[in-house]
Amino acid sequence: MVRRSKKRSRRNRRSVRWSRFLLVLFVLVVIATVGASAGMVLSAVRTMPEIEQVRPQPQVTSFVYDSEGERIGALRGSEHRIMVEDDDIPEVVRQAFIAIEDHRFYQHFGLDVYRIVGAAWNNLTGGPLQGGSTITQQLARNAWPIGMEQTWHRKIQEAFLAIQLERSYTKDQILDMYLNQINLGHGAHGVQAASQVYFGKDVSDLNLAEASLLAGLPRAPEHYSPYHNKEQAVARQELVLSTMVREGFITGNEKDGAMNEEIELVGLKSDIEGPAAHFVDYVISQMLERYPADQVYGGGLEIHTTLNQDIQAATERAVAEHISENFPLGEYDKDLQVAAVIMDPHTGHIQSIVGSRDRKDMLEHNRAWQSKRQPGSAFKPVAVYAAALEEGWNPASIIDDAPVEVTRADSRFVPRNYSESGYPLGAYRGLTTMREAIRRSVNVTAVRTFMEIGIDTGFDMAERLGITTLVPDGPQSDRNPSLALGGLTDGVSPLELTVAYSAFAAGGVRPEPIAITKVVDRHGNVLEDNQSQRTAVLEPEEAYLMTDMLKSVVRDDRSGWLNNWGTGWRAELSGGWPVAGKTGTTDDVVDLWWVGYTPRYAGTIWLGFDQPENMSQVLGESMSSGYYPVLMWRDIMESAHEGLEPEDFERPDSIVERTVCIKSGKLPGDDCPSGQQRRELFIEGKEPIDECDVHVVKEVCSEHPNLLWHELCAEGGEPEEKAFVDRPIIEEPLVDTQGRTLPLPSDMDDAPPEETCVDVYGEREEEEEPIHTDFVEITMGHSSLRPTMVRVSEGEEITIEVHSTDGTHRLVIEQLGVDVEVTEDEPATVTITPERRGRFRMYCGEHYPDDRREQGYIFVE
Repeated sequence: MVRRSKKRSRRNRRSVRWSRFLLVLFVLVVIATVGASAGMVLSAVRTMPEIEQVRPQPQVTSFVYDSEGERIGALRGSEHRIMVEDDDIPEVVRQAFIAIEDHRFYQHFGLDVYRIVGAAWNNLTGGPLQGGSTITQQLARNAWPIGMEQTWHRKIQEAFLAIQLERSYTKDQILDMYLNQINLGHGAHGVQAASQVYFGKDVSDLNLAEASLLAGLPRAPEHYSPYHNKEQAVARQELVLSTMVREGFITGNEKDGAMNEEIELVGLKSDIEGPAAHFVDYVISQMLERYPADQVYGGGLEIHTTLNQDIQAATERAVAEHISENFPLGEYDKDLQVAAVIMDPHTGHIQSIVGSRDRKDMLEHNRAWQSKRQPGSAFKPVAVYAAALEEGWNPASIIDDAPVEVTRADSRFVPRNYSESGYPLGAYRGLTTMREAIRRSVNVTAVRTFMEIGIDTGFDMAERLGITTLVPDGPQSDRNPSLALGGLTDGVSPLELTVAYSAFAAGGVRPEPIAITKVVDRHGNVLEDNQSQRTAVLEPEEAYLMTDMLKSVVRDDRSGWLNNWGTGWRAELSGGWPVAGKTGTTDDVVDLWWVGYTPRYAGTIWLGFDQPENMSQVLGESMSSGYYPVLMWRDIMESAHEGLEPEDFERPDSIVERTVCIKSGKLPGDDCPSGQQRRELFIEGKEPIDECDVHVVKEVCSEHPNLLWHELCAEGGEPEEKAFVDRPIIEEPLVDTQGRTLPLPSDMDDAPPEETCVDVYGEREEEEEPIHTDFVEITMGHSSLRPTMVRVSEGEEITIEVHSTDGTHRLVIEQLGVDVEVTEDEPATVTITPERRGRFRMYCGEHYPDDRREQGYIFVE
């Protein structure tokens, strides 16, 4: 008995020791678990973002507006959000989300204990997975960067943030923030953005059917999207409506009515589409240069721009009608591309931009402002003629359109004019005014002018007019003669060329291009309020002269000629609007340009391939800058000026008008043919005062007008006066760098001859010997005079007796002072003493000087 008791006692002591050990172990495990949990909680709380009594700042979609304040684009980042005030959210929307997401929202303190326990039990017992998050917890998860992963660390932070949110804000404020942030699919965050994405309307206009459809999205926005899975979306919508009935928000009849309603979806759209896409693309590039990307796309900015939607639409139409219809994409070896910019030249406000033929291509490369292409002749006014005007030249300044070579270092540059009338090497017209050189886009005159004013002078003027792409020095420097013809190292963009021409239109003041007028942040603070920036680069008089010459490119009203059209004649507008501008074609028809302007708008059109190639060869038709680019510009401007009263370019008071000779640029002399005189503009005080010394009159043989007359000519022609152009003689034709002989200027044919008809045809036998005496008897008839040649001696007295054979006649020898009238019955006698040698005409006629026939000569020897 005693032994058994001792054994039992030992067993009891062992049991107690094991029990104590297990208890201690359990206590240690509990302590460790609690400690670990406490550490986890402390770590989560320590790294949790602070609320600091500030509402969370979600991403908010930025919007772009046109010049009239109409919204044209949305700039969204990863989240498309449009903030809306609580008062603008209908009660039915609030009820739908509360019913399906958190029906005890107004009873809990941020955490719904019943929901957490129920979700946990359901998950442990193998039921369908459920979430226990309240609306407040979902807001905490979305409003602060605590992550979306399912970890205890994140869940602890979420719970603590939810509790702090409930302590910091009212229930209505929390619901307001939640409804503005919840992800509802397709990039839409918040009920306002979702209302527009799905239904194309403001949230304030939603009905029960639409509200319940939206409320069903937060669980799985893409899965329940009516765009991707309409059946699942409708099933989820019915669950929301059933829950609203259970919670007492709606009746069963209201549920049935909502389910039977046909919901109209607006269809998924791009944020930036339609005609404004090209313009908004440029605006985005400007914004990203000034602000961080997340602020541009998600900062809730209001970006007000200069876009004129009517002009933008007209620009798009012009591209479609002239390019897309005539050169469809994919039908040629290369796709013809286009760029267009329209601007207000006085303010720099960009009215429209087209950067390509379709938006997809534009997003890769917007040619309106990113492309740098050779401008060809469109650069002549910028680098050559504007600088020449500043140097004191004028529209009547004479430039010799004759072949020329420019030699620099080890290079030889021989520019040539483009072919006209089928002549392969182009035509040269000789002495040409600056106006005519611009009107006909003459290459040689541009190079001659450029070299005379100085390359640096022209280079600096181009930079002052807003060209930023010029290379100032180095082996590829643009300080070379090719600049005169638009041969640039890097080229120029349509936008910059528009700016340069805008300076001419605006009286010599260059505008800085503006697309963004004002930027306002989400709180109403004005970040930018941009005013027009303008820089004077030319005197108003110089700019006006340039404009008037560029008007001649369209229609030359000053010439008085039947052919008064220039290379851009198709740009003429209806309604009386004046047009100035310039065509530009690069070698081998690689680039086509038209830059034109009116008193109201300036614009540039460019055509070409992205990889330069001859357009005429690829497209199979003759391409010229005076056709498609000009036609497109004209159609755009016709639309832009519709309904506007025509204006004219402002003419400075100091601009005067004079008649000049177009071969000398001076006042017409007595020998200037009327057909070579024209009215021209000058700056007062700089108009010509000298008379023409280029036109000269020579006596030529009537039988051979290109030879000087000589009384002994074997051909027997009579002398007659003819006007000539005393221009520099070119002895030998110029050979270009390809070994081709260039033609002589056409006015070489008008140069005075050096040979007489005797030199070519020899002397004739005289029918009568010239009289050489101190007494001369002259007999006059209606159409005769005898003798026709008289020789007398200088300084000796001579008596002339004049007779008439039929009626009254009059004999005049102007230089010798003879003027007598005779009849058949009354002859006349006059005595003279010639004081100088020479050949003097004898005129006879019944009504001198209106009727004066050259009949003969007196030679004083």
